[in-house]
Amino acid sequence: MIWQLLLVALALGAAYYRWSRRRLYKLAAEIPCLPHSYPVIGHAHIFAGSNEGKLVVVVVRWCWARRTTAGRAGASTGSRPRYRAYRTATLSSDTHTSSLVAMKVNFSCGSLVLGAAYYRWSRRRLYKLAAEIPCLPDSYPVIGHAHIFAGSNEDIMQVLQKIGRISNQHEGLTSFWLANRLCVGMTDPAAIEVVSKSCLDKDENVAKIFRTAIGNGSLFAPVNIWYPRRKINAPFFNRKNLDQMVPVFDSKSSIMADLLRTEAGGGDFPIWKYVTTFTFDTVCETALNTEINMQKCSDHDYLLRAIDKCTQVMAKRMFHPWLHPDFIYKRLPVYKRYRHHLQRAYTFLEENIRKKKEKITESGLKNFKNNNELSHFIDVVIQSSGGLEKGYSDMELREELLVFMVAGSDTSATAVSYTTVLLSRYPAVQDKVYQELYEVFGASDRTVTAEDLPKLTYLEAVVKESLRLYPPVPIVLREVHGDTLLPSGTTLVDETTVMFNIWGTHRNPAYWAPDAEEFRPERFLRGPLPHPAMFVPFSHSVRNCLG
Repeated sequence: MIWQLLLVALALGAAYYRWSRRRLYKLAAEIPCLPHSYPVIGHAHIFAGSNEGKLVVVVVRWCWARRTTAGRAGASTGSRPRYRAYRTATLSSDTHTSSLVAMKVNFSCGSLVLGAAYYRWSRRRLYKLAAEIPCLPDSYPVIGHAHIFAGSNEDIMQVLQKIGRISNQHEGLTSFWLANRLCVGMTDPAAIEVVSKSCLDKDENVAKIFRTAIGNGSLFAPVNIWYPRRKINAPFFNRKNLDQMVPVFDSKSSIMADLLRTEAGGGDFPIWKYVTTFTFDTVCETALNTEINMQKCSDHDYLLRAIDKCTQVMAKRMFHPWLHPDFIYKRLPVYKRYRHHLQRAYTFLEENIRKKKEKITESGLKNFKNNNELSHFIDVVIQSSGGLEKGYSDMELREELLVFMVAGSDTSATAVSYTTVLLSRYPAVQDKVYQELYEVFGASDRTVTAEDLPKLTYLEAVVKESLRLYPPVPIVLREVHGDTLLPSGTTLVDETTVMFNIWGTHRNPAYWAPDAEEFRPERFLRGPLPHPAMFVPFSHSVRNCLG
């Protein structure tokens, strides 16, 4: 509606502008015009160059003026008549030039109106879809709802929560505009299941932002690259190998527990620094077979800070359309800082890749399929992709390792932190977890084994309830290519961006009961959930998180 009003106003303004200058246009039609006139600028381009060149142009104009005013000048050859003829010609020519400029401006306005009309006509199905789905308030011309995403990452998260709540109030669907992009917020599990299976492409505008860091890493790779890479990476996450990781998790978590004891009895304290170093130590050992011991040593703190800064910058850019064009973003100071942090992460990974390849060249590569020990991610993907000669290049290895490090450490740290905070706020739940741990381990201080994990059913329910209320990945964006019919009867059309609002889906009272906002782990002890897509902390269907 706003675009229609703007187009009508522009058309009426152009028509009035032409009508108010109708006598100039009439005069312009009566007087011979110089050649080579262009829209908007008219003949102004002929005056470019040196003063000598401009003098030649003036002489040409004088000759042209004499020809057109010969009848009025008569046969007189005196200096005064020639001067009068030149002055008259100059006045006529200036008026003529102004009128031509006005004509070209009017022509340009008309072209702009026609172009805008065609643009709207070509996107008519998008506008029709936007009219069918409840839209967020406070939309403005050109920018749409982009202004509501201004502010810090915390402010953006509050906006995403608001979108989730509004969507839950309108049967799981809502719409909003990010500049010229129509986004459909989705919290209905049935709709999420349909889109997650039929639309595998990540939103291209967002994907290109993250590709500046991870390239074609499987997290945001196009489908034709993502599919073969997923098959190469998948063997690392088989059950046998995951069980082999438990001793690593146990040893690293024991270090964190010892460090946390120093905070006991001292009141509230931030837990994030303890959890992030724990998860980063774990990821580096399981992925790279490298012990950096960040929990006890600060030598690699720069690496954690670099990755954290990069992810914050990319997350903020994602919701600010004015930062999407590279020719703008690359000229901002934040881009230089971003590249600096990113290069530090690249250097760390490239050094580890070089050392790993040297070691494989010397001692050979173990077959992870016949290995009873932990197979590290870098070893698995080198072998699965074809070995040193035919497998992943150094750049492809760096891309996948960076995805593993960022996705593995940050999301795990977020989940552990929120779970710990929730346990501190709900003493009754904490007592139940303690009782279950005591039943499995007793008073012993033995290590945790893979066989112990299935016995910790209540702890698993606590973790799931934490992931439900505070999913580490609150949204997932997909791009629609072709018509996609939703269970509600709404048809998504080409060029629609779909936002799986996981935060809102996990709090949808239609599926989680009226107490969806409450922390109640028992809801995960009642058996299978009514719908498989109502709990999707790491996305859903074939393009979910492998780990």
